[in-house]
This record gives sequence, C-alpha cells and structure tokens, in this order.
Amino acid sequence: MTRQELLQRSSTLLGRFAHEVKVANAIGLFDINTVAEDFLIPIFAIAFNCPDLSNQNRIQMNFPAVDLGCKTSRTSIQITSDSSSSKVIETLKKFESHDLGSDFDSLYVYVITEKQKSYTSQKLKEATSNLSIDFDPSSNILDFQDVAKMIGELANKQIEYINGHIEAEFTKADVNLQFRKNLEAFLGVSQQKIEDEKRTKKYIPSVFCGDLRNERGDAVFCKSHVLLQKN
Repeated sequence: MTRQELLQRSSTLLGRFAHEVKVANAIGLFDINTVAEDFLIPIFAIAFNCPDLSNQNRIQMNFPAVDLGCKTSRTSIQITSDSSSSKVIETLKKFESHDLGSDFDSLYVYVITEKQKSYTSQKLKEATSNLSIDFDPSSNILDFQDVAKMIGELANKQIEYINGHIEAEFTKADVNLQFRKNLEAFLGVSQQKIEDEKRTKKYIPSVFCGDLRNERGDAVFCKSHVLLQKN
C-alpha cells in the first residue's frame, strides 16, 4: 500500500469512528464516549508522541478535567463529544482548579464527532487567559480531521500500526453486532413458534419457563423463551 493509500485509509477510519459516535449519541447511547478513551490511546500515543499515555479515569475514578495523560511528555487530553465552547471552558476551569498544571504542560480537547468552525467567545478567552499553561483554541481543540493531519506527519510503519489498530477494533465491533443481530433473529423465530403453538393449543408454559432441573440436578431457566442451562 502506498503512503497516499495509507493516509487515505487512516482518514476514512477516523471519519467512520466519528460518524458512529455521532449516530450513537443521537439515539442516546453515550457509553461509546467512555469506550472511545481506550480506543484512542494507541492512536494518540503515536500521534502526540506520548509513550506512556494512559486513561486517567482508570488511575482515579472520575479524574478531573482530562481523560488521557502522559507523564513523560506531560501532555493531557480531554475526550468529549460535546463541541460547545461551554464544554471547553468547563474543562479549562477544572484543569486550573485542580492544579493540573503541576502535572501537565499541555492540554488538548479532542471532540470525537466534529468541532465547531471557530471558538471566539469572550468567556473562552477569559478562561484561556486564566490558565497556568498555554492554550490556543485554534490549535488545542481538535477533531478527527486534525488528527488525520497529524498522522500525515508520521512514518509509514506508524501509520500502518494505527490503521491496523482501528481496523481490528472495528472488526470486533462488527462481529459483536452480527452476533446480536443473529440472537435477535433467533429470539424472534422462537417467539413466533411459541405464538403458533398457543394458537394450536400445543403450548405448555412449563416447557418454556419454570424452575426446572436436568438429570444432574442443575438448574435450568429461560430468558426470552430460550432455555439456558447452567454448565
């Protein structure tokens, strides 16, 4: 694969992730925002040159202001799907109030979906001026397009690694999604069979549900009309 193809692939993969987060959030599935933190670590560790980048929320539950941090490069990153200026302001204020400037020299806000075209509010300017470290909204607020540009500065081997990581994660997600679709289809067929038996008066509730035991005395129970046996 040529360098141009590698870069096009990384841009496409990052764009797909941003789109999926946007769709998930639109239907109320916000857990993906938390998943994104670990998903992005291998990518950002290379793109930001942060060799020991880690999830700060795993070090301390609900770590204030930032989600990812690297003590070696003293870089911190806030991951969010909220692109508003108010979210950035909140992050800056928390960063300052918790004296995180003693641990990190730089702070980036990464918008998983897509950042605003500009960040010029007066309140943001005030929050920036009160910060103990340098923070420029035009260069420290990023989205997938900015990271794609950063990846464009990397060596081919690094780009290949990043692409491989993203593709592997998507493969896992796709396999899980297919399993869930198959399970839903199976449950749908099972439910239809039960309804058919009810209509023909062949339905025996105790066959489908109840406190049953097999010949070994193991408990058998049902969920959504599918018998599950404890091994």
